[in-house]
Amino acid sequence: MRDTYHGFFTTPALDYVSLSHGIDGTIVDTFGFNSCLFVLHVDDVQNADSQHYFVIYLCSSSSPDMSNETRVTAANGLLGSDLVLDSTSYAQHTATLGYVGGDRYVRLKVEEVVITGTAQAHMSAIAVLDHGALQPLNIAGLV
Repeated sequence: MRDTYHGFFTTPALDYVSLSHGIDGTIVDTFGFNSCLFVLHVDDVQNADSQHYFVIYLCSSSSPDMSNETRVTAANGLLGSDLVLDSTSYAQHTATLGYVGGDRYVRLKVEEVVITGTAQAHMSAIAVLDHGALQPLNIAGLV
């Protein structure tokens, strides 16, 4: 019997952080898996609006140091859409971004867009790897 406990592998994708421009998440190696789901938890959002907001998106690469990274879009493997934190209503919510592209390495990136004002947001994320070539994947314990 297949079950979700043994069928998924989780790994950190973004440590709890105060968002700002240029933050890179942890590089996730998708080798041996056919899909990757990023689960994002937005803790708080303050003063965000159309004049000051944050965009969280995925980048992928065939290189482990992400030297040739490209932004992931629907055309190259993005499931869902980039997360745009432009309202305080996103506080205490979760969101997901999926990746089914052909590159081996993928990570979250944060872009801060500032026209005027001051906004703050805090969040964290994990990556859930699925459809692994070998199972069981989760063998208990902390990652």
